[in-house]
Amino acid sequence: EKAIALKGSKYDYDNMWNFEKRYFRPIINAMSAICIDEDGIESLQELLKEIVFTFDPKTAPSSNYKKGLKLEDGVLTINFSNTNMNYLKERGTAIQEFLEDRL
Repeated sequence: EKAIALKGSKYDYDNMWNFEKRYFRPIINAMSAICIDEDGIESLQELLKEIVFTFDPKTAPSSNYKKGLKLEDGVLTINFSNTNMNYLKERGTAIQEFLEDRL
């Protein structure tokens, strides 16, 4: 089931900067690094069909960000903790390396 809002996340929606730091900025940085040329763009288009952002407090890593990534049938699922949100570079690098390993 897909939803635009996660239960219990009112604070995050009231403070959209949390989403930008947790999910949006890292994925933008990772994709920008991969899509530096036509080969990267084409490879990523073939690999990735959808991105799903989620948060499961039981499994979301607060530092080993690659453990919060899953790719299945072209769907990249990103499950990051709502702590250590200032580690934008580390989150972006984890996403980039995770995807590049699968290109």
